[in-house]
Amino acid sequence: MDRRRRRQKRRRLWLAIHRWIGLGLGLLVAAIGITGALLVFKAPILRWELGPAAYETSVEAGPRITDAAAKAAALEASSDLAPVMGVAAPYAGFFDTPNLTVFGRVKSRPDAMAVVFIDPWTGEPRGQFIYQDLFLARIIEFHRGLLLSPMIGGPVVAVIGLVLAVSIGTGAWLWWPRTGRLGGVLYFRRVRGLRAWMLQTHRVFGAWAMIPLMALALTGVWLAAPFLWLRLMGMKADRAALSTQWHHAIARLHADLLLGPLGQGLVFLAGMSLPVFFFTGIWLWWKRRGGTR
Repeated sequence: MDRRRRRQKRRRLWLAIHRWIGLGLGLLVAAIGITGALLVFKAPILRWELGPAAYETSVEAGPRITDAAAKAAALEASSDLAPVMGVAAPYAGFFDTPNLTVFGRVKSRPDAMAVVFIDPWTGEPRGQFIYQDLFLARIIEFHRGLLLSPMIGGPVVAVIGLVLAVSIGTGAWLWWPRTGRLGGVLYFRRVRGLRAWMLQTHRVFGAWAMIPLMALALTGVWLAAPFLWLRLMGMKADRAALSTQWHHAIARLHADLLLGPLGQGLVFLAGMSLPVFFFTGIWLWWKRRGGTR
């Protein structure tokens, strides 16, 4: 009997932790999940925003123009670009375009970055814009730092990632069947009543999403505040350390779970499961609070 009471006490504790994490941070976590799911479609979103010209080039003829020529062409095309910070080769930059990507500061907006696409064969401009004005840029800024300054937003998102990992852990403990048989809790079954359906949805989504979500939460903690975690690990917090091969592996794990297109699909589903958890969890809590069983 004492053992049963101890187990019930532990369950109430884990349930309270799981519930109050959801109530306190669930909406933010859901928003981070939605924006992360949208980032799976970064390439088509960019093509929609930038237009077809940004992804077209002239017929290859002769050698590719030099970076210096690309910079000169970009400065001529954009009067607001100065100074030029760099040139990305075709398909090598963030924008995945066949054109050369010239980027630099904006004269009128020191904190913004101007981007000019230059045809690699003719030097003609193929498009120009300010990165911070893109819809995709706002999605990324929210996902990485809740639209706060990097010094604040990154650590805040890292803490949210740690709290999410705790929520996943407590949810897994609460979900795990006492008999150890998983077959009955991995799939939807016919149930009666909206409450039973909501509870089953919360549990089944959690069963399938918990592993990819835990991977995304822990890698997201690192990516949100790498300098902080390097210091905590006793490593020198410089850009050289952040450019190491294992750091890039963490970034790729966060992007596609090292599974390519299949992993991107799993990342999308895991991200979209977070608003499902928030909605069903809030609904169950509200009904229980109101005395509805």
